[in-house]
Amino acid sequence: MFLKRAKEKVSAINATIYEADLLGIRGGEALLEMTRVSYGFDDKPLEFTVTKYRSDKYHYNIELTR
Repeated sequence: MFLKRAKEKVSAINATIYEADLLGIRGGEALLEMTRVSYGFDDKPLEFTVTKYRSDKYHYNIELTR
């Protein structure tokens, strides 16, 4: 499987009671939710993921080069 491109969105959300229990936090605390759709060379979707991160444990690093 080869990927051509992906679209990713990061949003701030509040944890549900279930999510909070799994992540060891209180319900309603801030989470970051990342949604990604990856596409193959034929531009058809190959993968869809939703990942939720504790906002106090997540770091986003990016290097921009020109």
